[in-house]
Amino acid sequence: RTSARRRHRRRPRPRQGGSARAGARQRKARPGNRQARDRAEVQRDALRQVSARAEENYRRNHETRAILRCSTSFFMRTVNGMETSMAIGTEDFAEVRSNYYFVDKTGFISEYFSHHARHAKVTLLARPRRFGKTMLMSMMHRFLDIRGADENRKLFDGLKVTKDAHVMAEQGMRPVVFLTLRDWEAGKWEEMQKFIAFGLQDACRSLHYLLESDAVTEKDKRDFQMLEERKGNLSLMRRALVLFCKMLENHYGKKAVLLIDEYDAPIQCAWSH
Repeated sequence: RTSARRRHRRRPRPRQGGSARAGARQRKARPGNRQARDRAEVQRDALRQVSARAEENYRRNHETRAILRCSTSFFMRTVNGMETSMAIGTEDFAEVRSNYYFVDKTGFISEYFSHHARHAKVTLLARPRRFGKTMLMSMMHRFLDIRGADENRKLFDGLKVTKDAHVMAEQGMRPVVFLTLRDWEAGKWEEMQKFIAFGLQDACRSLHYLLESDAVTEKDKRDFQMLEERKGNLSLMRRALVLFCKMLENHYGKKAVLLIDEYDAPIQCAWSH
């Protein structure tokens, strides 16, 4: 049995020379080398494509900056005969019209009086963030407010709404209460009541002249003073807006317009807490 096993045992191959062994290794490594070369080529193609896209984006951005520079320089030379730039973070219509470039959106005023004002007492303007809702409210305030009507009328010179004679007849014909609820946020209801009191106090400051009106009742004046001094209870604060509109109507003899900006800020804060 031992001799039979020895006869069937595999004999070792004779050693090859150095060049022969290198050739054998090279022949075995060829498929792997080809795959590595293919992968390297794919990576180089990807890098070339990324570089090409980066160069294209840089070129486009450079052209866009050049166009913006040209557009900005054009507007700075031609608007109101003075240097004018784009308004960033400015939401007051009068300030924008006096110092910045303004994209005419006064067509909304004509649309409002042609459609919404005829059929609804309340209009809700729902748009995403940074869509210019506050600027729009400020524009409506300046257009409608009976106080300073002549000065406000100059802000609309050259704008689209001035071509609508029917709508321009409404300019400066209404008393307006413009209130923003942007900062009415707190973690507790007790703190929220304080924010509401401060917000109503700010609104009272712009309506302080009503205390000198003979058409406003003494009771309304006392309630107004309590709100102005932040001494009003929760019941008085609940009907503060009604009180403002009533006093304006008594003073001017016309229905007041109530503009509320960021009305959902307290609601979202209450939902979060």
